[in-house]
Amino acid sequence: MDKDKLQQEADHFSQQDNQAQRMSAWTAVPGIADRIRTTLDVDAIVVESLASFDNKRGLTLACGDMTGPYGLFKQSGVQHVDAYDLSEGQRKKFFDSKYDGDITVDYRIADVNTLELPANHYDLVVVQQAFHHFEALEFVAQQIWQSLKPHGLFVLKDYIGANFLQRTPDQRAVCSMLWRTLPERLRRHVSGKVMNGIYIPDKNTLPPYEGIRAEEVLPVIQRRFRMLHGHCYAGILFPLWNGFAQNYTQSTEDMALIGRLWQLDRQMIDSGAVEPNFIRAIFAR
Repeated sequence: MDKDKLQQEADHFSQQDNQAQRMSAWTAVPGIADRIRTTLDVDAIVVESLASFDNKRGLTLACGDMTGPYGLFKQSGVQHVDAYDLSEGQRKKFFDSKYDGDITVDYRIADVNTLELPANHYDLVVVQQAFHHFEALEFVAQQIWQSLKPHGLFVLKDYIGANFLQRTPDQRAVCSMLWRTLPERLRRHVSGKVMNGIYIPDKNTLPPYEGIRAEEVLPVIQRRFRMLHGHCYAGILFPLWNGFAQNYTQSTEDMALIGRLWQLDRQMIDSGAVEPNFIRAIFAR
């Protein structure tokens, strides 16, 4: 791995304001997080599936401040968690704002691309919004596979869209048409600029490993694991809403539009008209 790029990645996420990032992310649109969760309640399935096992151990990779994974580990009765991330800043955020001491967490700074994991060791592995940052996809997937116990579960909640967040041609075509129907107030980017067309980030402004092999994430994982439960989504919602979520309110007008776009997203993915950008899934060996 390129040491300079890895340092840039670590520095970017050390300095990131997690709360501000989440407030403008597409999932901050009113009601969307609940819709995603209720469509496939991954956490509830995991908790039930692992309920009969004792002395459970968990693993999370490129885990940031562990928003999400830490709560799932607690709900699942995991007693010890091994956590890895590049960023000292994110590690500090976890211990300063998320950690309550309920379970043991060994949080280490490491490059997941080269991390060798113990065999037959973990009951639950969670990777959340991180696999698309890995360059050595095959190696990491194989390490997770061999680290799971026979009954172990691998939970993936991640971006699987176009590399470097660039949107696929179909997504660009559909979302460009939809964009023109939105009022100006919903087209104001978090930067303050009103966008005349859908926002596609400049690759040069992204951290170096953002979506580096995102399009290959799911195929690589499916070659090694069985998908027990899965839901792919946000083919149009992510391009339309990411960076614009702060514009939407719980007004009757906005909630009706959010509902229509949610249904359209589902229909277009199911029909193959657009590719999904995200997945929530549970895998087994």
